[in-house]
Amino acid sequence: MLLPPAPSTGTACPGGSTLAPTRHELSRCDECEQPVLWTITEAGRPFAVDPKPNPDGNTVAIRDGLGVWRSRRPSRDRPKALFEQVFYPHVASCTKGVHIVLPDNVTRLDDARRRRRGLPPRPRS
Repeated sequence: MLLPPAPSTGTACPGGSTLAPTRHELSRCDECEQPVLWTITEAGRPFAVDPKPNPDGNTVAIRDGLGVWRSRRPSRDRPKALFEQVFYPHVASCTKGVHIVLPDNVTRLDDARRRRRGLPPRPRS
């Protein structure tokens, strides 16, 4: 008699691990306090992605055999593999760039430094 397969907590990759990050693997962004998943890029640098997979993202990630999340940008030469999950880079969704209206008697230091160097102030959106 065949037993039914055991329920899965996520999509399994060839190494047997799941693609969904656990809450223990998440950190908080220093700027916006939102949860982020830190990955290691192909260049060996840390890169933050939003923790929930998003098909609109442009970064694919997989947990390797040691439990480290690895990320890369898919290309024409190396498209997304079946076992890779698509994530949205956190730098694109972070709210740290939200413009805060300061009182008239407060000077934004980064603008003051740019003026002192002869650079134009950065545009605010």
